[in-house]
Amino acid sequence: MEFFLIAFLVFLATTVQTSIGFGSAILFIPIATLFIGVSSSAAIMFVVVPLTATIMYPLASERTPIKDSLLPAVISLVTFPFGLLILINTDESFLRLCVGIVVLIAVIISYSSKGMQQTNNDPELLRIILAGSLSGLMRGALGMGGAPAVLYFNWLGGTANQYRSRLYGFTMTSGAIGPIIAALGGIYNENNTFALVVLALPMTIIGIMTGKYVSTRLNRKTVQKSSATLLLMMSLIAIYTATSSLI
Repeated sequence: MEFFLIAFLVFLATTVQTSIGFGSAILFIPIATLFIGVSSSAAIMFVVVPLTATIMYPLASERTPIKDSLLPAVISLVTFPFGLLILINTDESFLRLCVGIVVLIAVIISYSSKGMQQTNNDPELLRIILAGSLSGLMRGALGMGGAPAVLYFNWLGGTANQYRSRLYGFTMTSGAIGPIIAALGGIYNENNTFALVVLALPMTIIGIMTGKYVSTRLNRKTVQKSSATLLLMMSLIAIYTATSSLI
């Protein structure tokens, strides 16, 4: 039963990521951890998320130059180890609460009616550094670092296909280090983790095929609303789990 559940969750998460550009970890980890634990859930996403982005980036309908995504991704790789240090030295519940509140506020501001009308903005170095830095820190400290990149690429603007392409490029680059860290940490040797990762691979391909079909039927506004919904889910989950532990 466990294998079937994980297979279905991988399929669902990959379909969502392919459809709107991100969201695998937000959907997968909160449910999967109830059955296989945090480390195994993260190890699966370390493989599935960048693999999906790597496959989808060259297949994107309006593929954006990799330079649009490269700088924030590289910056996130630089700050990722500092996120791990924060995780080791700071109470995780307090971190989740802070991140949940910040993301919630950012989503409300970014996805207001005024924000959704902003399109085709020129890249700004300060925003790039901020998005990349926060993404790396959040990914290292909490395992979910997509929110800052999503908000940045939403602000940057463009069509729904360009938005997805930039997120694919970002995830493909910033996520490359995840499987390496998991392997060095011996996570894939724990329990049935390696078998679950192997199981996830064909489900990832099926999810990509399904998500690619769905993505052609989504316009920019729908993608933005879907992104906002997932970010809201992430922030509320973070706030709820944090307050449950702190109280």
